[in-house]
Amino acid sequence: MANSSKSIVQHGKRISLRCPISITESSLIYDKDAGKYSIKLALTNEGNSSLDNDTAESALIVIRCRDTAGSEIKFGDSDYIAKTVKFGENGLERAQTVGLIITPEIPGGSEAGDFEVYISRIRFADSSVTDYLRADFFDMPGKPVIIKKIYGDEEAEKAQKDLGNGAEYVPEALTDIVWRCTCGELCDDPECSQCGRKKEELFAYFGAMKHTAKNEKNEQNRSIDLPRTAVIAALSLVVMVLIIVIIAVWVSSIGKDPVRTDDEDQTSEADVSLPSGNAEKLARAYADRKDFDNALAAARNGEVSAAVIDEILASAVDYYSASGNYVKAYSYASQMKDKETAVTLMRRAYDESMAAGEYEKAADYAEIIGESTLKTSAVKAAVDKFISEGNYLSAYDAAVGKDENALADETGKSGIGYYEEAHDYVSAVKLANKMGDEQKAAELNDSAVKYYVDSGDMASAAAFAASTGSIELLNELVENLDAEVVKKNLPSFFSYISADKKREVLGTRISAGTYAAFITKKGEVLYGAHQVYKPSGGRKAVSVATSGRHTVVLNSDGSVSAFGDNSYGQCNVSSWANVVMVSVGKYHTVALTNNGTVLATGRNTYGECSVSSLRDIVMVSAGEYTTLALGRNGTVKAFGRNSSGQCDTGVWSDIVSISAGSLHSAALTRDGKVLSCGSALLGMGAVSSWSDISYVSAGDSFTLGKTAGGEYIVTGSSISGSIGNINDISGANAAVAGDTYILALGSDGKLIATGSLAPDVQWINDYK
Repeated sequence: MANSSKSIVQHGKRISLRCPISITESSLIYDKDAGKYSIKLALTNEGNSSLDNDTAESALIVIRCRDTAGSEIKFGDSDYIAKTVKFGENGLERAQTVGLIITPEIPGGSEAGDFEVYISRIRFADSSVTDYLRADFFDMPGKPVIIKKIYGDEEAEKAQKDLGNGAEYVPEALTDIVWRCTCGELCDDPECSQCGRKKEELFAYFGAMKHTAKNEKNEQNRSIDLPRTAVIAALSLVVMVLIIVIIAVWVSSIGKDPVRTDDEDQTSEADVSLPSGNAEKLARAYADRKDFDNALAAARNGEVSAAVIDEILASAVDYYSASGNYVKAYSYASQMKDKETAVTLMRRAYDESMAAGEYEKAADYAEIIGESTLKTSAVKAAVDKFISEGNYLSAYDAAVGKDENALADETGKSGIGYYEEAHDYVSAVKLANKMGDEQKAAELNDSAVKYYVDSGDMASAAAFAASTGSIELLNELVENLDAEVVKKNLPSFFSYISADKKREVLGTRISAGTYAAFITKKGEVLYGAHQVYKPSGGRKAVSVATSGRHTVVLNSDGSVSAFGDNSYGQCNVSSWANVVMVSVGKYHTVALTNNGTVLATGRNTYGECSVSSLRDIVMVSAGEYTTLALGRNGTVKAFGRNSSGQCDTGVWSDIVSISAGSLHSAALTRDGKVLSCGSALLGMGAVSSWSDISYVSAGDSFTLGKTAGGEYIVTGSSISGSIGNINDISGANAAVAGDTYILALGSDGKLIATGSLAPDVQWINDYK
């Protein structure tokens, strides 16, 4: 055996006081002769909590591997291996270390380039469990499917009686290796280490998987459940056979005479070139089955008399008229010699629709028979209906949609006057644009600007000024708007405000990483473990962003400073200039320039730094391994790791603010709604019911929001600890979501950190 030069990445840091196991040593061994890799690890219980017992019984180790090209290696259907390590009878106590060797079977033809080792799940001596990964890089549901969604109450009660209350949940096969027991335990062995239930027995009981393997040890325990399963399987087979027979009979009957008697000709009627006698019978048979198209085809191809064809057509007309399908009835009536029947049908349909107030449908009927006067009357009725409701936009659409252009023009002009008088300039401009009257739209925009300026509503005035392109007026209006107002209209206003105003709008005085970061009123930055940054040359810090290992500061002159870990070049920002916003991920840094381009440096494993081609961007946000960019058109582009769908932002529109978390992304729409994509674990993305929101921040496993009324709300929870009490930050001027805590700036200028893993901020509050 010889040591390989290949790297091994550890993800075993302590993440909470109740998750004390960490990887303290690791090495990779490669047997060249056998072509096998072995990972040698030392797991140490470094627990130092105040709890009486944090002895660990077992840990779930998850291993992922990439090849030399950087692509993930597949192990069967999965992209990882999971192995439960049990620490013996007495468990792994504090300060104890255990060594182990894991030999992953790399698929043939794959050359390992990099291993990642994670500690996923810790079980303690007091039977409590801490999930480390859960959904960190593979899709693992927060809990199994509820049996009552699949079975009825009686089946659920029986399952609970047979298997205990844990059977409220159906067992899940997450991969070929990993499965979840009814007790909720995540397992990689055939038998659950927590409750002792066997995987094969559970899946046989619930019928969730097909299992053909049998073993004598389990046969006795399953003797009660197998007959039930066998009966169900037999009944299912009988039903399937019956369905197949019925389908076969139905298929074979297609094209055959359904009213055939024994003394009739047995020649197949699928052949439409039959003698005229058989063709008539075939046509009539199809007509009796209401299959009029085939009936007519059989009659015409068989040269059946015109009288018979008219008889079939009349039957079709009567049938579809009775069902109210006048268009279909008309299509058959128009094929008859007596065309007046068709016209009479459409007029009848027209009259019924007009009486029912279905004017647009009536217009369609009139158009079919070419009755322009009737059509105009119907459209006019539709227009009048919309006008009576004050909806000139829909009235105009109704007229245009039926090519009643004169009526549309008259309606549009009246509608513009109506909306303008009501000061509904949004609708007035829309209507002018629909009419293609650009000059009128511009006049309306100017009128709107003047009206809202006179009314003191500068935000609305600026919005209309942006539409007119009146740059001079817009610059003056927007520059003097409150930062919060600009944020709500950022895509529209970005190009019309100065760089200093952008830094004011986009900057943040607080940031929540492993440690808190804070900008004082003097423009100094307090960050990390009692670190202080004082900008030189008359500059001040105007925005700060910090992660687990590095901190980035935006200075008042548009330059950027960075401190901390630079192993991937994430702190190489000294050459950046004209920057108006900064944001950091785990190992990368992004910045937005005054002209709407994006800068990035650091680790680019997933393409999170591949943003140099972006243009017309108004906001950026860096997640753990992702980068989001908000465009002037209100759409969002995403780059980087998409393991949980956190980059699936392509359908978003009308966005005014974005925030990238670890496994999910969040966005704020112009109308105060919040959108989320990515992992839904623990409800971190459950924001669809939120409304009237003014601010949103995505954390590691939760989403923080602020209503227009100043109330903070939160959804989700931290995987590794409580996010704290939302009431702690009530009334705060600002707040951000961190990895496992919330950081807020109180109205008294002091920092508030809430959450079980929140860092100490007292030294910052005490700083003079």
